[in-house]
Amino acid sequence: MTVAPEEVSGLHRESIVIDTHCDALGSVVKGERRLGERSARGQFDLPRAVEGGITAELLAIFLHDPGPGSCMRQTIRYLDAFHREVEAFPDMAIAATRADDILRAKDEGKVALILSM
Repeated sequence: MTVAPEEVSGLHRESIVIDTHCDALGSVVKGERRLGERSARGQFDLPRAVEGGITAELLAIFLHDPGPGSCMRQTIRYLDAFHREVEAFPDMAIAATRADDILRAKDEGKVALILSM
């Protein structure tokens, strides 16, 4: 059985598509880029995610310095960057903390951003 490309595309657009790992928040923390700006650099940006039909993206908080107290400071920097990006690009992103937020993002044509560690 052959499936037409438009059928596949339609199924993708109707589906809830969740990418369960992305390190893009690290480059935001470093000041190298913004999630709301299209970029050929990195794994993820909001414009490409919206165009590609991504419903939700898990953004990793990656802690790489085991020095005393440094993990807490790094975590706070990631949390701050996450919330700044959501606030800066409300037309493309929703901070998701529950399943209903993912469904709302799908309905609104946005990407639900979820923090992971």
